[in-house]
Amino acid sequence: MNRKQMNLMVGAALAALLASGCATTTAQAADPEGYGGPGRRGGPPPATTPVVAVTPVSGALSQAEIAGLLRMREEEKLARDVYQALYETWHAQVFANITRSEQTHMDAVKGLLDAYGLTDPAAGQPAGRFTDPALQALYDQLLARGRTSLAEAFNVGVAIETLDIEDLDAALAQTTRADIVQVYARLRAGSVNHLAAFGRQG
Repeated sequence: MNRKQMNLMVGAALAALLASGCATTTAQAADPEGYGGPGRRGGPPPATTPVVAVTPVSGALSQAEIAGLLRMREEEKLARDVYQALYETWHAQVFANITRSEQTHMDAVKGLLDAYGLTDPAAGQPAGRFTDPALQALYDQLLARGRTSLAEAFNVGVAIETLDIEDLDAALAQTTRADIVQVYARLRAGSVNHLAAFGRQG
């Protein structure tokens, strides 16, 4: 799948989200996270945001699709756990806001794992612990970096969201399943918002 095809697929998935009522106002349509953008003034976000209902597509998943889902489940956990720890260190509201959003992202991917009968790699794992050794090493590295200063903590946020977008683009290129594309498209839109939120800090 080339980039043009992938962009068309993501756009179609987002359009389907809007049509299904996941965003009911112009502001929500521009902001899939549903609270005016993480880190903005005007009050905290709600505890939860809408999660897309998953209807599995028939047929077995490819190995690439399985690997992508397992990776994204733990990658969203990494983001949540890092941001929660950095909020506890620096008490910057943007980290608290985006931590809540990352939990909804984790839940969305978990819905896909359940729908396809896949074992959850994050099951039973406490904050800061991961099944994937590479993600464990990345978590340790990013958390240590983010605790050196508040400015570096915001840079860690930028790094995580940039990685999320890159990995979601790669995962989208490996599937044409409407249910997976829909969830990935929503996660990607959220990561774009988060990246912008961290870019406004400092």
